[in-house]
Amino acid sequence: MAILLKKSGIICLILFILLWTDFSGIGVFSAPVKELPDTGENHALIIGINNYEEWSKLKSPVKDAEEMAKILSVKYNFKKSNITLLTDNSKEKPTLGNILASINKYMDSMTAKDNLLVFFSGHGAEDDQGETYWIPINGKKNVKMTWIKHSDLCKEIFASEKFKVKNLCILTDSEFSSNLIRSKSTSLTPYDLRYAEKISEKANQIKAGLENAGISCKYDDKENNKPGWKFAHYELKGVPVRLAIGPRDLENGTVEIARRDTLEKETIPVQNVTTHVQGLLEEIQVNIYNKALKFRSENTFNVDKWSDFLEILDNQGGFIMAHWDGTAETEEKIKNETKATIRCIPFDSQEEEGACIYSGKPSKRRVLFARSY
Repeated sequence: MAILLKKSGIICLILFILLWTDFSGIGVFSAPVKELPDTGENHALIIGINNYEEWSKLKSPVKDAEEMAKILSVKYNFKKSNITLLTDNSKEKPTLGNILASINKYMDSMTAKDNLLVFFSGHGAEDDQGETYWIPINGKKNVKMTWIKHSDLCKEIFASEKFKVKNLCILTDSEFSSNLIRSKSTSLTPYDLRYAEKISEKANQIKAGLENAGISCKYDDKENNKPGWKFAHYELKGVPVRLAIGPRDLENGTVEIARRDTLEKETIPVQNVTTHVQGLLEEIQVNIYNKALKFRSENTFNVDKWSDFLEILDNQGGFIMAHWDGTAETEEKIKNETKATIRCIPFDSQEEEGACIYSGKPSKRRVLFARSY
């Protein structure tokens, strides 16, 4: 939930990103959390800054941070040892180094069963490129290296494989905090940002749906080959339909579908994949059959003269429908002189009086000649 408030002429964005079910609103929380068996522990990093070294002074962040720490430990059973409080009044000040060190501590120590709440109240900033930041107490006005970039928090910390938490809750009362959440997203968790895991989960769901519909499919999640190599590999193997899903598809709820017969690609909603692929496979079957039938028809020739027979074999290629006298001797002579052999006697060929293409003897039907390559 995102709420816009106007405070002293400055638009502040307060983000309540509540990601575990025991929390319901602020308050911030509606009822004491009962400890459930085997659910891990709750941790909190709480930051409040009033007296900046180079930025304007603020009035309430330190009080808000201290109140937050008190509420969590008294009403919601957070262990005091699991709460890191960085304010103007704490022994460890909310400097750039101390904030990052605290976050790294959680990255190294928390498990996939634990929950983490991060609260920041203080100044925020936005640069000319649209990057947004939290400002530590020692952040320099014109030195962005002393600020905490939101995109780095998301990509380098919350998306890291080492950052293993079950739920992440971020509460921030500062300007320009919108980049902490992605567009079209209402939540921010390490799981949402670990695209490889999320993509794998979605791909396996798609695979299961296709297999349940009787469609044979394979999920290639190998990381040692790039997408382009994989695309070429499966095209060479003759796979008729290729599905691809990436971070943007994950956010948009879509999947890219490519068909081998026409090389066309399209993007469709992920919930329509199974039905769409079923129809697409039928369409591809009809298309490649008609394409093969057309090719065969355009390259099959009725021939009555030996000279035309040789001309087509040597200069054009294809199939030749010609009369044959029915003897093995004639078939062998044609093979020795032209390397063409009788491929078949078509089931649907009609009886037709004529003369053998080689011997000139009577023949009652045409057979199919071709040269193998």
